[in-house]
Amino acid sequence: MITKDTLISDIVAIVPEADKILSAYQLGCSGCSMSEFETLEQGLMAHGYTDNEVNNLVDDLNNRSTDYASSTKKNAIYITPIALEKLDYFATEMNVVGQGVVILRKEDTELKTIEYAMDFQDTAKKGEVTINYKDLVDIYIKKKDQESLKGLMIDFVDNHEGTGFKIVNPNDRR
Repeated sequence: MITKDTLISDIVAIVPEADKILSAYQLGCSGCSMSEFETLEQGLMAHGYTDNEVNNLVDDLNNRSTDYASSTKKNAIYITPIALEKLDYFATEMNVVGQGVVILRKEDTELKTIEYAMDFQDTAKKGEVTINYKDLVDIYIKKKDQESLKGLMIDFVDNHEGTGFKIVNPNDRR
């Protein structure tokens, strides 16, 4: 559970959508060098926020954290609302409405990197399993990757670093 005494860097690690929530409060905490040392309350008070605003932000962060935990427990994967919206948009644009999404995980053991790719696909292929996400979209993943993808988050970002889907896997050790 997040409190006003939680370090900002821990919040960003715990809550997949923390950047967006903090941005809604006009905060760029994840890019701030103080995020590893300041609690949420310290950071907000330094920017002139009231106790009431701090408490509201704590509630918002805990609600999203609960959504993520609940979703990953049931589905093994969490898709942010904006990512769901963009998947629907691209499916419509590409005329593939009704198709699922395949997530491919590629690990380069020599370079010690892990990359992900996504594409639309009709059905699960041999060696893949289907995860139905909240009756909204089917996700196809290789059966051998199923355990390593638990807790995976699919987000859509549009910021100074670029625009596109962002896949975050808490199991990756990069």
